[in-house]
Amino acid sequence: MKDLIRVLLEIFGPPAIGATTLLFYFNLSSDPHMDIEINLGSVIAFLFMGWSIAGIPSLFYMLLMEREITRGAHPNTWQHIFSSCLLGVLAGVALASFFSITHAYGGPNEWLGTPEFWLIVTADGLWTGFVMGLLIKGLTYWGERRSRLATGQTGIGP
Repeated sequence: MKDLIRVLLEIFGPPAIGATTLLFYFNLSSDPHMDIEINLGSVIAFLFMGWSIAGIPSLFYMLLMEREITRGAHPNTWQHIFSSCLLGVLAGVALASFFSITHAYGGPNEWLGTPEFWLIVTADGLWTGFVMGLLIKGLTYWGERRSRLATGQTGIGP
């Protein structure tokens, strides 16, 4: 995988995956306050909110993952996925903290700051980190495999 593609994926991928996951969770939730119908408008709204809210944690994710890669870690490893999951959990905790603080100062929704909210946002961060790690691992693997085949190397290697 090209470095630019990986960096763009690390910046724009987590908010899109996290927002889409939350949209499906809210759609399937039995709580009447969270019943959101899935249509093009709600998908666009959630993606916009995801990028505007989780954009800064996503930049930190990209910087830390790229730092790990420049220090010698290979993106085609399970260690990379573990690091991605850990950063996803930290981003989830940071976002839950942010929303809990805004709720404490008169935020619009009483659900913000509840233990259920913390669990959902943190689990969403873990899921997002896992999906991002798998996506980067898979794209790196297939990119390396394609370049090996293009140069005539047919053996199985790292």
